[in-house]
Amino acid sequence: ITYLDLSALQNCQKQLALAGNLAKEENYQIPVEVHGELTAINLKILHGSEGGKVSALMQTEEYGQVAASFCVRNHTISGYIACDTDYGTKELQGKEDDLKDAFAQISVMKEEPLKVGSIGIVHSTEMNAEGYTREDLENNTQVETVDLYRIAKAVITIVTA
Repeated sequence: ITYLDLSALQNCQKQLALAGNLAKEENYQIPVEVHGELTAINLKILHGSEGGKVSALMQTEEYGQVAASFCVRNHTISGYIACDTDYGTKELQGKEDDLKDAFAQISVMKEEPLKVGSIGIVHSTEMNAEGYTREDLENNTQVETVDLYRIAKAVITIVTA
């Protein structure tokens, strides 16, 4: 006679659920040099069959703390960049058109191109690029992971240029 340990089965189910969730989210700490200063960028990419989101958080001497969050919904890229200093916010607002141009270049060669939606560059002293809401996960657009990486590259390039 054989038996299955209920506790072992529950632990196995929890491990599989955790592995499934981790497969949908990639989290990186990327060291970069910005204007001669070494800093780390916390980059999160949420992807899957239901859509995608890119979040980046970095601390620079010139701009202060910068958080960016962009998502793709209905083939449209939208999101914001928040900066905790007035100077950084004004400088990044001056680069908004460059960011929109970089986003427009992402989908030049695609059958169904991604459109550039609303993009905000705001001043905020309380920033959090950590969490995802249910709305971030519920989406009717399948987003290619490579597009999410290109969005992240465009944001990081604009902030660090």
